[in-house]
Amino acid sequence: MDTLSTKYLPGGFDQYILFNKTVELKDKNILFIGAGLEKLLVKIERSLYSSIFYIVDDHDSLLTTRFLLSDLKDINIRLMQFDSTDFANENFDIVYTQGSVSSSKRNKIVKEIKRILKPGGIFCVGESVLLKDNEPQFIKDIYKNSDTLPLAVNNFTEYYISRKFEIIKEADFSYSLRKYYKSWKDLSKENINSLSEEEKQQNKKIIKRISHESNAYNNLGGSKYMGFKMLILKKERDEKR
Repeated sequence: MDTLSTKYLPGGFDQYILFNKTVELKDKNILFIGAGLEKLLVKIERSLYSSIFYIVDDHDSLLTTRFLLSDLKDINIRLMQFDSTDFANENFDIVYTQGSVSSSKRNKIVKEIKRILKPGGIFCVGESVLLKDNEPQFIKDIYKNSDTLPLAVNNFTEYYISRKFEIIKEADFSYSLRKYYKSWKDLSKENINSLSEEEKQQNKKIIKRISHESNAYNNLGGSKYMGFKMLILKKERDEKR
C-alpha cells in the first residue's frame, strides 16, 4: 500500500546496496532510524541479522510503519526520539540512517548514535548536502519547510572525522534526487484522485510541499545546489565518551 505518508528516500536503494557490499552483516544487531525505510526493510535479507530494530519519532509514522510492516515479525518497531533513545550504551553493531540526521538536532543525534554503538561499530549515514554556497531563497525555503539543515558538501566528511569516526566508504548519490522528487510527484498524482475531500484537506500541506519542491529541483535549478552523500563510518574502539 502506497500512501502520501509513505516517503520515498533520497539515495533510493543505492545507499543500502553499497552498504551491503561494504559491511559484514551476518549475525549483527542493527538499528534503522527514520521514517520512510519500510520499502527497504521489505526487500533486504533480514535473516542475516541477529536482530533488527527500527525507530521513528512521531505517532503518524509509527502507525504507518506498523501497518506496512505488519507481516514482518522479525522487526522490532519502536517510537523514540532520535537524540534520546531508550537503548543501553554500546548496544548495536550497526546503525543505519538515510535522510533522518540532516536537522537542527544533528549534533545530539550523532552523539546518541555514538553512545549506543559498540566500539568498532558501523554507522551508515546518508545526508542532504549543499553543493554550492550562497544558495537562493527558494533552496533555503525547501530546507526550512522540511526541517532540513544540510551541511556544505566540502564540510560533510570533516564533520564526522571531527567526531572521531573512521571513514570506511563514501559515495555521492546526488543523482538520486531527480528520481526522488519524481517518485514523490507521481505518488501524489496517483493518490490524489482516491482521496476524499477531508483527506485532501488533511494532506493539503504535504501535497503543496511536494509540488513546490519537485518544481524547484527540476525546473528552477535546484540540482545545482541540492545534493545527497553517504558515509560508512566506524566508531573508534578506544574513544572515551
